[in-house]
Amino acid sequence: MMNHNVFNDKDPINPELLKNAEIAVRRGLVQSYYLHEELGEAGTEARQQNEFGDTAMAMDIFSEKVMLESLEQLPYRFLVRTEEHGELEVNEHLGGPRYLAVMDGLDGSSVYEKHRNEAGYGPMFAIFSNDNPTYDDYVVSGIMMLSSGEMLIAKKGEKLVSENVRTGEKSEPRAARNDVLNGNAIVFADQSKVDPSNSLYKFFTLNGQVADTLHKHVNFVIPPRRTGSTASNIVDIATGEATLDIGATRKGNLEFASAYGILKAAGAVMETEGGIDLGTKRFLEFGQDDNILVLAAANKDVAKDAWSILAA
Repeated sequence: MMNHNVFNDKDPINPELLKNAEIAVRRGLVQSYYLHEELGEAGTEARQQNEFGDTAMAMDIFSEKVMLESLEQLPYRFLVRTEEHGELEVNEHLGGPRYLAVMDGLDGSSVYEKHRNEAGYGPMFAIFSNDNPTYDDYVVSGIMMLSSGEMLIAKKGEKLVSENVRTGEKSEPRAARNDVLNGNAIVFADQSKVDPSNSLYKFFTLNGQVADTLHKHVNFVIPPRRTGSTASNIVDIATGEATLDIGATRKGNLEFASAYGILKAAGAVMETEGGIDLGTKRFLEFGQDDNILVLAAANKDVAKDAWSILAA
């Protein structure tokens, strides 16, 4: 990418940027929730194909639209990566530095279509402190579980906050600090069956191979529900409900952009091959064209155990 900002990774985040980014992420996610309630069954109506060849439903498209509109209300320029609208510029007429925003209007679309109001799915939204960031350059990250109304917000340098837009209940959830990779561990691995011609065939195959290798050493619990929503899996790890999510880079890594900040704020970890913190990798460069293994774990010990097994 061209026209990136010149920046120092250790520069403190501008307090005004932090404040405004939180407003935009919260507003976008909450509006997506009310859109979900308003659309009902009509949200599953197929509308168009996105750049990844997937069929986008009305909810996918309109959810990204309300998040983009929330971003447009900020006094900053943005480079934006999205699933349904591709890459675009927001507020490009403004001067000053440019920041990166990443959004997925509806992570877990297939789950939403088949199990609306029952399983976990929802939008993911993150804003970064420059336009060529590492994952750890997040300013604010957010995930909304549309079926329950639970919203997680991670602000850089602060603890994770959970808010339920239905009940108003707030808390500061934490990942399970004492979880280990044993028979009680809950592990997610999306192993959907697709044709070899499908662009995600290698992704699903890698997930399956890793899950099988780990499972031969540790008889952990693989939930019976279809784990087709990274957003839902990340929420479960961040709130202490799950131990490990097996994944890999794919489709522009839009989900990982929001997931990293959420997990870090909850005390969890997100690592790539060799136990390297994903936060050290640049979003626009790492794994954009490959399927590279990424593990989201409740704590460092769980991740260490998993990498040790895989390296054996």
